[in-house]
Amino acid sequence: MPATRWQLALREAQAPVTRALKSLGFKKIGNHYNRTAQDGLVQVVGFQSGQAVSIFHGNFTVNLGVYVPCIAEIEGNAATGRSITDAHCEIRSRLSEVANLGRDKWWPLDESASQSGELIADALLSHGVPFLGLYASNAAIIDRFKHDGSLPFHNSARSMLAVAIIQWSIGATNESRSMFEKACIEPSNNSRFPEYVRKVKQQCQL
Repeated sequence: MPATRWQLALREAQAPVTRALKSLGFKKIGNHYNRTAQDGLVQVVGFQSGQAVSIFHGNFTVNLGVYVPCIAEIEGNAATGRSITDAHCEIRSRLSEVANLGRDKWWPLDESASQSGELIADALLSHGVPFLGLYASNAAIIDRFKHDGSLPFHNSARSMLAVAIIQWSIGATNESRSMFEKACIEPSNNSRFPEYVRKVKQQCQL
């Protein structure tokens, strides 16, 4: 089946990004770029097209993510395909938000796609990749949580749970147990969240 005009435009947008990220060790698989970091973490740059039934149809956006294996595995969200997508990532953000281009910026899939790709490549090099670098190891994620009070894409309760799992995975048992307890009582706007935290804690045998 021949590619649609939107698919062709997306390829045009990706071309300058592929050139920019390849030299940094990112591997392109489909619409996602993956690069392995410390502790088995994977940094992700993903192109997302608007769905046909969406108001964003005919447009695309760019997502950033960091896949944290210990969290994904214990929560049953381990990546199994050829590439890791931002949907599997614990740390997530829009490139546009990180690069101060707008909180939820979408670019049109038209004749301007190539030019948009150049802008996106520049934004990735100046803001996106450095953002991913802030979360390049388990220790770095814990440090950023301590500095910011939460992790990108999550409220403080979910962030505490993520950190508790990471601490458990690296053998920081006392710190992990304490963080699980804090996650249980931190407001989360989800009445079932404390129960979920206790379930994960039990899986960690704490």
